[in-house]
Amino acid sequence: MFGLIDLLIKVYMGALAVRLILPSVGPWYFHPLYRALISATEPVLRSLRVIVPSTRRGFDLTPLVGIILLVLVQGLVFSVASGLPVEVGLLQSVFRAINFTFTVLTILFLGAFFISLDSPFGYSQIGHLIVTVTDPFLSPIRRVFG
Repeated sequence: MFGLIDLLIKVYMGALAVRLILPSVGPWYFHPLYRALISATEPVLRSLRVIVPSTRRGFDLTPLVGIILLVLVQGLVFSVASGLPVEVGLLQSVFRAINFTFTVLTILFLGAFFISLDSPFGYSQIGHLIVTVTDPFLSPIRRVFG
């Protein structure tokens, strides 16, 4: 039973990751699979948008917050299914969420670094995503170091 719940949580995390990567409007906006993805993830993201403010450039970070919350829920479900105390599962899932956040930020910062080397990658859609996501973190550093 836990394997099925774990699979469903991972699939939903993947759907949220796709929502984070793909823009809200594009040439595939009316594609049936994309519309199904939006209808499956939008109820959760709509409730998270009340809590999570948008970035300065208007980038939506709610899918990332949703993935982190699902990591926490996954740890709690695992602790209950395996008979561990809830505190142990919560602590383990907090460490996994922190690890996930640092991994994503490391990848994004490395991407921003390679874009800053004047590569043509900075003009692509993924390059624009990386610059938009890392801008709130890097703009104070850029003000100090130029």
